[in-house]
Amino acid sequence: AYDMLRSLVGSEMCIRDSARPVLRAETSQSSMQSHSSRWKGPSAMGRPNRSREAILESAAILAASRGIAAATIDEIAAHAGVAKGSVYYNFGGKDELFNALFATANEHLVSHLERVLVEAPKPRALEAVIRELLMRIQEHPHLARLLIAETLRENRDWPDAIGEFRSSMAAVFQRALQVARPQIANANASMMQAVSIAGSVLMAGFEWLAFEPARTIDEVTKDLVDLYGLQAA
Repeated sequence: AYDMLRSLVGSEMCIRDSARPVLRAETSQSSMQSHSSRWKGPSAMGRPNRSREAILESAAILAASRGIAAATIDEIAAHAGVAKGSVYYNFGGKDELFNALFATANEHLVSHLERVLVEAPKPRALEAVIRELLMRIQEHPHLARLLIAETLRENRDWPDAIGEFRSSMAAVFQRALQVARPQIANANASMMQAVSIAGSVLMAGFEWLAFEPARTIDEVTKDLVDLYGLQAA
């Protein structure tokens, strides 16, 4: 499964973006603003920083398609429709930009998963978390692909941010598994199961979007729930 996932992540599928050029200097400000609600700056109480959000979105798209090393500050700025200086003003440099991207993505992904975990009926807690993760992969395919690629890569440049992503994902799935299946008392066993389920959902998400996009999210969720025998009692 590890090799299959690495193959999927490293393949030429640029989910939803394969039919158009990667670098789009002509991207309009209105187009980028349509995605701006997906990103929030470090202060949720203040006015949204549209330039920062557009830069993060563009960094995810270009890095997922070409790799982080090949995505230059000039290209990211052009794709975002901002001046190069705006990237340095908001992040300081390329390392800081991608560290912020991973940290922000992890924060918002985990918050969404934790919300549905709290709101879902206990027997369906894990099913709800699986569905929510699939929905986030569907909404942010480039970012999801980049996060998985960096998680699997050795000697990564952002060990803290990527390590936090892995730990946070595993912890949410572990809690969901324990809520939905309280008979699981062994914390070590449930953590291994949680990591396995989370990895399967990520792999299934890419399979779905790349090769079976006509299927609904409910169908994919049911397949995963059935696979692990996680149907609500």
